[in-house]
Amino acid sequence: MRSYLLAMLALLLLGGLARADAYTIQVSQATNLRRGPTLKSAVVLAAYSGQTLRVIGRQADWLQVENGGRQLWMAAWVGHKRLADAPLEAGCCAPAHIALEGTQHFQQMLRRAFAWMRHSAPGWYDYVSSSGLRRVRMVPAAAVSGLSVPSMTYILGNHGVYPAGERDVLHTAGGLVHEACHAHQWADGQSSAIGWQNELPCVQVQLALTAALDPSDRYRIGAWLRYLIVHIEDPKIQWW
Repeated sequence: MRSYLLAMLALLLLGGLARADAYTIQVSQATNLRRGPTLKSAVVLAAYSGQTLRVIGRQADWLQVENGGRQLWMAAWVGHKRLADAPLEAGCCAPAHIALEGTQHFQQMLRRAFAWMRHSAPGWYDYVSSSGLRRVRMVPAAAVSGLSVPSMTYILGNHGVYPAGERDVLHTAGGLVHEACHAHQWADGQSSAIGWQNELPCVQVQLALTAALDPSDRYRIGAWLRYLIVHIEDPKIQWW
């Protein structure tokens, strides 16, 4: 039994699949993403130069990556660089002029969302910061969320009693950009009437932010937003 365990350990060390903490890379040259960790495996997708991918494992000279919800393989010798993970726990970066009103966990989730945007999508961080938004206020989960105009308060009926996971933070960041879009619409003199014509551009900016933070769409929020965009004129999916 002892010799068997040693043999298995050697196999894992030399060529087995390593499951380390996931991290993000940016590809510096176009390459193929394959079904398995070999050049003989079928090509499923192509990654373009500058694309970011989430690495979730490694086997010998191959990286297991996530792309579009799929788990594929990229040759590790292809040019790429590792990107620093977003400081989600730092909670450092909420704009000082936007008040956060709610429980400790609620405020922590918002700070993590701002930190992620500032780190990985600074243009969208500035978009929220410059929108005129004055506060984000927690209300009971059953309440209607949205922007209260002209007080420029984002009323958010969401997690306030327990720590949020990364998917929750991503969803919250999208909500901040979505409501910042409505704030920009108001500042630009557009009608504040509720309707799909006003919602469509804000769902589109929400999708752009989501794609910047989660390029492989591992949480499927991007797919959900794309569905909303296609069907936004359908009363059955309208949330307002």
